[in-house]
Amino acid sequence: MEPALTDSAAADKTFDPQHRLAIITCLGGLAVSFTLSFLSDGFYHDDDVGHFLMARSGWTDSLAMWHVWGRPGYNLPTMVVAKLFGMMGCRLFSGVLTAGTAYLAYLIARKITAGNDRLAKLAWFAPALVWLQPLAMTLSITTLTETPAALYLTAFVWLYLRRNRVWASAALSLLFVTRYETLALAPIAVVALLLAALQESQWNIWRTLRTGWLWASMVAMIWAPLAYVLAAIAVNLPEHASPISMFARSYTNEYGSGGWGHFVKEWMVAIGPAATVLAAIGVVRAGRRAWLPVALAVGMLVLHTLIFRFGSYASGGYARFLVPASGLVGALAAVGLSALGQIPDRDLAIVIVLEAVALAAIQPAFTVRPLTVASSGMHTAVDRGNRRSMEADLADCPALTSHVLFEYMRPNTSVTYHPQDAKERWLAAEPGTLYLWDNKYADAPMGDQGDEKLRQSLRLHGREIFHTKVNEFEVTVYQRTTDAVAKDTRIDSAGD
Repeated sequence: MEPALTDSAAADKTFDPQHRLAIITCLGGLAVSFTLSFLSDGFYHDDDVGHFLMARSGWTDSLAMWHVWGRPGYNLPTMVVAKLFGMMGCRLFSGVLTAGTAYLAYLIARKITAGNDRLAKLAWFAPALVWLQPLAMTLSITTLTETPAALYLTAFVWLYLRRNRVWASAALSLLFVTRYETLALAPIAVVALLLAALQESQWNIWRTLRTGWLWASMVAMIWAPLAYVLAAIAVNLPEHASPISMFARSYTNEYGSGGWGHFVKEWMVAIGPAATVLAAIGVVRAGRRAWLPVALAVGMLVLHTLIFRFGSYASGGYARFLVPASGLVGALAAVGLSALGQIPDRDLAIVIVLEAVALAAIQPAFTVRPLTVASSGMHTAVDRGNRRSMEADLADCPALTSHVLFEYMRPNTSVTYHPQDAKERWLAAEPGTLYLWDNKYADAPMGDQGDEKLRQSLRLHGREIFHTKVNEFEVTVYQRTTDAVAKDTRIDSAGD
């Protein structure tokens, strides 16, 4: 049942001292995020590069604009930034989105503590409790979809609590086309809307069914997926790039699977123990006022646990998938922090000690730092291969690859994702063309032993001119030759 909120929508606009502190905290976190961005030359996941390249290409390529992997909830708003300001602009844009999530977390904390000044006294700290979540800060300097997804989900809860339910549903609809798996959270939103309508109609079913905003909200909730499908049809997306393919393909555990506790561990990586403990305290103190953010945050955890446990959506089981819940957790954690001030001194000391032990045991592994190429073995290997391919004798040669980072680093380089497609393009390539081979994607999990055939073709119709290995990651540069040229003429190599 939706609680009655005693403060008005105008209260959000009142720049009292607490509100000003919240804004300062948001901007402080944003300053740290910007600093980390300027110090970064690497990436959290390879998907950073893929999403950036797709957004940048979207201006002139309808396939890139609407491709199912690009996620229009991320791709469309990022296209302008990617085109005009490049990768650094996109990093900074992610920071701004995270700052928006942090600010909305403050507004939610104010809403769910309305009428209880003691419980609301540290609501202004909610933005800090978003920024201090390990992956919320880290992803604020990336180009990944979880950052806008967090903003959309947090905006839904805030707008719902303001009773702007149609706009809330419209915001949630954007979440559905940013992280497709979150469609499974729609029933929670529908229940929230029905409860609100029932409460307004004094639990009269027939009056509820005649509530106009309820039906408008239901329509608003599906507008983005519907618009996306229509756009895909209008531009005639090929089957593999169409959102309709999500419902036609079979899903496996091609990227791995895990046990029931996998995402509990990943929750600690993404959210961190401090925010988790404080949020749990906040849930107890806020009671039923907090049911919606709690249901959505727990729903996110359960959803990814089920997906990865049963391999039902080709999930990699990454901790970053939980970052969309960061704003909701931050709001609840701020309530929990305020509640600590009402605990007797003896009990408060126990809580603080437990928090300190948890942080000492776990938090060091989550230290936030700039993202650098040198911190990744794979990216270091790619960087070495790229540098060799850009030397004077090879710089003007076109290149093929299976790794998006090569496409990002090197002009005149195109990506092909399947070994068989790569082999066909290599055989059709002009002499002098390079193939920038890596052992991560050329031997991709969706391959069918095609990589060995690809490598045979690379050796048979080309010469190996560079090889490097960093830890378990390997990169080899081949150059296409005529069939009459002798093979296996490596000229240089590098390694650890």
